[in-house]
Amino acid sequence: IGDMTTLQEFYDYALDLAEMAPSPIVFTHSDPHKGNIFKLDNGQYRLLDYDNSNIGPRIWDLIYFWNSNVQCFRTFLSFFRAR
Repeated sequence: IGDMTTLQEFYDYALDLAEMAPSPIVFTHSDPHKGNIFKLDNGQYRLLDYDNSNIGPRIWDLIYFWNSNVQCFRTFLSFFRAR
């Protein structure tokens, strides 16, 4: 994610991930903003705060994350690059 420089690259990446899910209904985090994401020492990312988790369409988390970051995409990219 940190190598992405355009909104289109992120959109394509997010769509590819959503299409990998075998079912349209999955477990969702329901609040995946940058304050709920952290990076492990090995480079993998994890989510915190599952208070709003639910069962729903596989695209929910991607849409929520997209909408919460689309207005500050440069900040979003720098968030992943800095970690």
